[in-house]
Amino acid sequence: LLSLGLGTLLFALGPSVLKLLTTMGGRLGLMNPGAISFCNVLFVGNFCAGLVTLAFYGIRPLFGELIRIPRRTQAALVLAAVLSTIYPALLFTALEQTSVINVILLSRFNGVVFVALSYIFLKTTISKAELIGYGVMAMGVLLLVFINNGGLKIQTGELLILVATIFYALTEFVSKIVLRHCSSPTYVFFRNMVSAVLFFISAVYLYGFEHFADAFSGELWILMFLYAGIAVVAAQLFWLNATQFLPVTTVVNGQLLNPGFSIAFAYLLLNEAPGPLEWIVMGIILTGIMIPRLRHSRHEQMEMQTFHFEMGLVGK
Repeated sequence: LLSLGLGTLLFALGPSVLKLLTTMGGRLGLMNPGAISFCNVLFVGNFCAGLVTLAFYGIRPLFGELIRIPRRTQAALVLAAVLSTIYPALLFTALEQTSVINVILLSRFNGVVFVALSYIFLKTTISKAELIGYGVMAMGVLLLVFINNGGLKIQTGELLILVATIFYALTEFVSKIVLRHCSSPTYVFFRNMVSAVLFFISAVYLYGFEHFADAFSGELWILMFLYAGIAVVAAQLFWLNATQFLPVTTVVNGQLLNPGFSIAFAYLLLNEAPGPLEWIVMGIILTGIMIPRLRHSRHEQMEMQTFHFEMGLVGK
């Protein structure tokens, strides 16, 4: 549970930090603020995350495991890398067109998609209370979209976020399968390095090599090493450790902390605060998350906590 909380906290920090760097780099005293573009961050950030993992865990253990794991797991790793390239590309593009608050609230839809995939493919049991809770969360997300746009319309930024949540859920779904046969460090290393290479090749093919003219600025790489070490590598390792040992529903319910952390960071770093509609939607989403938990008795909760604690000790 500690890993889940720390992973949620660090993931919540990411969007606000990125938008702060890309929109206010000049005010922060950066010599070349144009280098902190979303494309450069996607490429250099993922590459640095891979290098940080490699430096911390070593070449032999990581590559040795990559060679030893079954071919199906290797194929699943490649799929996870492809999916994790698409998700941030959509999300960062959306950040250029909408507020961090919108990203925070609309991204709650990924929990609904993740649980749906787990129910269909992993036969995860979902109670009636949980089904109602996820339905309420989905209604909150749709309410925000419809009221913001005056009816059955959707802005490009909002559409990108909703599509990104689907790819995020798919990534987490594949991750849960991969981690049965692969360690978290190897997964994080492979996913980030391959994502960086895939994104670089795709962007060069679509926009030309000049699109990354500022990508090799020393200032950018220093910032990305710091960002990657904290908001990418540490966040992913904490999060993957939680998803590996905790049930799907506990992981999704643990995201209760994410909106609060994210909104606090958005206000502190960007001076973005929710309006009345956003507060209402946040209340609906939190209600959806809390509904299943209210149905558990105190005895059941104590049994689940004991089980999670024992699983954590065994996993370590």
